[in-house]
Amino acid sequence: MPFGDLDFGGPTEFIIGLVLALALPFILALVFVSVEFLLLFALMPIAVAVRMIWGKAWAVEVRKGFTPWHEEVAGTWAQSSTLINSLRDNIASGSIPPNTLARKGNSELAHSESEAASPGSIEA
Repeated sequence: MPFGDLDFGGPTEFIIGLVLALALPFILALVFVSVEFLLLFALMPIAVAVRMIWGKAWAVEVRKGFTPWHEEVAGTWAQSSTLINSLRDNIASGSIPPNTLARKGNSELAHSESEAASPGSIEA
C-alpha cells in the first residue's frame, strides 16, 4: 500500500503540515491575483498609449451613484478632458445632463427622481 506507512514525526510536524495544507489554496489564490494585477499594471499604459496613438474616440460617462446616466463620445483625449470639465461645471451649477442611457431600470429612476424634484408634486 503506497500510503500505509505514514510517519508525521510527531504532533508538531502534523500541526504544521495541517496548517500548510489548509493555507495552500489561499496562498495560491493570492499568488494568482498578484500576478494578474502585475500584468494589469504592466499592460494598462500600453493599452492607453495605443488608444491615444490610433485616435480611438473616448466616451465620457456620468453616473448617479452607481447608475449610468449620461454618455457622450468626446473624440480625442484633449476633447474628453474638456468635456469632463464642462459636464462637471454644469452638474455643479445644478444643470444635470439628460438621461441618454435610459434602460428599463434607469427610465423608472428618472421618472421617480423628476417627481421628487418638482416642488408641487404630491405622491398618492
